[in-house]
Amino acid sequence: GIFIDPNPQIVRRPAAGGAVAYTQNIRVRFLQPPPIPSPGPLIIKEVRPPQLPPPPPLRLRQQAPPLPQPPPLILREKPPVPPASTASQTIIRRLAAPPVPPRSVLIER
Repeated sequence: GIFIDPNPQIVRRPAAGGAVAYTQNIRVRFLQPPPIPSPGPLIIKEVRPPQLPPPPPLRLRQQAPPLPQPPPLILREKPPVPPASTASQTIIRRLAAPPVPPRSVLIER
């Protein structure tokens, strides 16, 4: 075409009144969102399932093994003289106090 020039000549001229200043009035207005409705009451319900019945008791039956039959007592001679008895001796051992039982919990409503 006729208007296509690969190397155009650019002419720059200074403005007649000096630097050009543009004035534009700008008004900023912030939109207010609609008020948020107050929330309804917060209701929390705690539901606990019923307690299961306790399991049946565990019964353990134990029987002591039969005592072995003692061997026959054979007396052939006079038994030996028993040793002299020693005087009674009392030993006191200091043990730790038993632990405090666990605290019971009472819930009053």
